[in-house]
Amino acid sequence: MRATSADIYRTRKRKSVRTGIYLLQCIVKPAKAAIPTNGSHPSRGLVFLVAVCLLIGCLLRVEAQQATAQLTGTVRDVSGAVVVGAKVTLKNIETNVARAMTSDRDGDYLFTLVPIGSYELSVEQQGFNKYLRRGITLQINQNARLDVTLEVGTTSQIIEVTGDVT
Repeated sequence: MRATSADIYRTRKRKSVRTGIYLLQCIVKPAKAAIPTNGSHPSRGLVFLVAVCLLIGCLLRVEAQQATAQLTGTVRDVSGAVVVGAKVTLKNIETNVARAMTSDRDGDYLFTLVPIGSYELSVEQQGFNKYLRRGITLQINQNARLDVTLEVGTTSQIIEVTGDVT
């Protein structure tokens, strides 16, 4: 009998619940030991433990709610052949933070977890004109695609395009 994807999901969920219960027990047992039974106030250790747990919870929640998008595309030359190893740079216009990568063996590039905002994309490869695309606006949860066509030339020449992505 083969396991279906629903069976696998239920098994993984049970394992994660068991792990969560175990971690909770590891936190609660020492905390119970830190609570005095003679009626006085809880120890500083317990207060510190609760404060640390709350801080970690807040940090994880902030990380999970970060608004991001992704940008993908294929780098080709004018004949339609893929360009392998092209340097693709995505730069945030507002913060000047840039991320760079090279196109893979299929000419593809992928920028994931990109904070929303305004960007410019540049693509460079030896023997081709530099490509520069300005005016890219990424929205929350957008899976944008921008295919690039490089023209034969020198990297000192720049082909500049202004416009948004699809």
